[in-house]
Amino acid sequence: MATWDQVSNFLKSNFETKEGEGDFLQVLVDFGERSQLVFVAKRDLTKINNNFGVWLELASPIGKLPSSKLDSVLEKLGDNYCGGLVKIGDDYYVSHSMPIEDLSEGELKKPLLFIAIIADLMEKEFIGGDTY
Repeated sequence: MATWDQVSNFLKSNFETKEGEGDFLQVLVDFGERSQLVFVAKRDLTKINNNFGVWLELASPIGKLPSSKLDSVLEKLGDNYCGGLVKIGDDYYVSHSMPIEDLSEGELKKPLLFIAIIADLMEKEFIGGDTY
């Protein structure tokens, strides 16, 4: 895959999706008894540096976290998993980014599933339920 259209078509063919505004998709990853949303967005980083090109941002919500749990969440993410923790609005997300240019289907699918699983596990542990 080398373009947003190819990424978008791959996701629509392999997952339940809902289009957002602009270059943005909501992907539902179904685990059977549970499911998890992953937001996939196109990010044009040529604004920062022309050599960076276009990237994908994957973000899967954990939910609202009290500040008293943040250290535990960050330690769990750092010690047991990988990915970043970002805050968008009032919610926290497990996040991962990658360049689109030479992206293969496997290089997209594995991180997308991984981010969904990690966010779901952390949501279950730190929020106590399946909010997203």
